[in-house]
Amino acid sequence: MSVTELERVQLSERLETERLVDHFPHLAEELGNLAVMLVHADTQESGSFKSRGAKNAISKLPISTQEVVTASAGNHARGVAVAAARQGLRATIVVPNSAPEQKSDGIYRLWDENKGRPGELQVVKFGDNFDETLEFARERYSDAHFIHPFDDPDVIEGQGSLMHDVKEAVPGVTDVILPVGGNGLITGMFLAANGTRVWGIEAKGSDSLSKSLNDPHGHLLEASAPNAFYAGSAIKKTGQHGVELLRSNGFNPDRLVTANDSDVLNLAVEYSRDGEQPGKQLEPTSLLAIAGLVKMIRQGRFTEKNVIAVVGTGHNESPQNLVRAHWKRQHKMLGGFVGEQ
Repeated sequence: MSVTELERVQLSERLETERLVDHFPHLAEELGNLAVMLVHADTQESGSFKSRGAKNAISKLPISTQEVVTASAGNHARGVAVAAARQGLRATIVVPNSAPEQKSDGIYRLWDENKGRPGELQVVKFGDNFDETLEFARERYSDAHFIHPFDDPDVIEGQGSLMHDVKEAVPGVTDVILPVGGNGLITGMFLAANGTRVWGIEAKGSDSLSKSLNDPHGHLLEASAPNAFYAGSAIKKTGQHGVELLRSNGFNPDRLVTANDSDVLNLAVEYSRDGEQPGKQLEPTSLLAIAGLVKMIRQGRFTEKNVIAVVGTGHNESPQNLVRAHWKRQHKMLGGFVGEQ
């Protein structure tokens, strides 16, 4: 499976980069003399790399297709809205009840900006988690073509186009660090890596991919406890297509690393010093990748010979939400909020 040259050009974009230490100066001691670049894959119109997969999948639909449906915590939904609007399709997008407002509220705006037909987009909220949302969308809208956010070969292929742009943005890159959710991105990037090492960072408990790849019987296993702090990676079960492609192409499960929640929280707290800055601050799921990188540096996995790119995958959810969520959990663990009845 590979993206043709024409398709790659259509999906390609010039990625913004900066030294990770310039984005997070407090990491200077941790990073030392390592060459680490933060690559912004969150600068496409939808605010996330997810638009690559959605655009690729929708561009390959039969010409007779009139309507698409998807289920998404937010970023894939926005990508589908953009691609469907441009193709002149009707779209139904189902998001969990917990979907961040920054994501769900922007879907209609993107539809209008991309000249989607008036009245032919509906955004439906359903389910307390992604799996409930997914099941509802597939059953309730079974007549429309379903665009899965990660378990779809065309979506995987489109997301993998990011690797070419990362290599152009960071010449000589030896290692690419990504957050892991359903596995669409890491699978696509690995298949397009051509010698570059690809590392996936899982949230604590959101370990369906690592469990599945390490299962001696080849089963698709559920996550131990999907981590609700990171909407993009709180997946109960990883994608079957991705697991099969990673296995058959020799992906090493040792390149999956679990990030520490405390390190992700520290990164979000650093952002808090500057207050809310929509569009400029990475989502908690993106911070997951940086926290995983920091953990690997502490483990001595890299030397100054490595040229490292850590990918910021989206900016639609405020990292302040992560700080608030941790604060609420901590107070509940201490016996409740002051003044609670």
